[in-house]
Amino acid sequence: MRVFQKFVDFAGESIMNVCRLFIGLALPDGVSRRLAARMERLAGRLPFARWTHPADLHVTLLFLGETPAGRVEEVSRMVRETAAGAAPFTLELTEPGTFGPPSAPRVLWCGVAERSGTAEGEADRPAQGALSALHAALCARAEAAGFPRDPRPFRPHVTLARAGNAACGPAAVAAAWREAVAAEEGAAHGAPAGTAAASRGPLRSADAGSLPPGPSGLLVWRADRLTLFRSHLGRRPSYERLSEYRFGR
Repeated sequence: MRVFQKFVDFAGESIMNVCRLFIGLALPDGVSRRLAARMERLAGRLPFARWTHPADLHVTLLFLGETPAGRVEEVSRMVRETAAGAAPFTLELTEPGTFGPPSAPRVLWCGVAERSGTAEGEADRPAQGALSALHAALCARAEAAGFPRDPRPFRPHVTLARAGNAACGPAAVAAAWREAVAAEEGAAHGAPAGTAAASRGPLRSADAGSLPPGPSGLLVWRADRLTLFRSHLGRRPSYERLSEYRFGR
């Protein structure tokens, strides 16, 4: 039984001498579409120079950087072995934030957190830190393989845009986010944003990874696979999926 998808022949000519690699969680198509629609609303209020292509939306777990092409197969095995020891868990996109000074934020991001419970209708259960454990397992394997450890703390997020200006500060981001969520909720109930009907509750859609959004328009999905990505600078979409492995297989 095939438990992974190999997108590129590692020995082929499509991989050059050096590859810029990272390991992460790809967003399900439904979540990506919903988040991309929200980003379109945000772009009308927040003048960031570069917005992430919808196909590139993901959660980075480990950035490896420039890696010799001869080690790609080794890295893919590392991803496979880590995925085999993991179990699916539920994630939600939380509130937005920025990296960099408020007067010129470098990155606009959306936070990612584990959510108690699994599918809609099932009893809640405490989150067990599966996302942090997955990150730690990847770091341990990478360090054992000779990759340098990233000294920065793990802050799971989805990058939405880059290169902002003074009009993209925290207050503007928070206001634009609230407006975008209200517009979504109003559209879900057939009412303009800001009306009473628009405030009845979050948009619910089985398209978002088969789970409903959480409060305040948060998007929820079931993480069940680990992906090895290659980054192509100067190309859109920028990220190529080299291999992907389901958890627990």
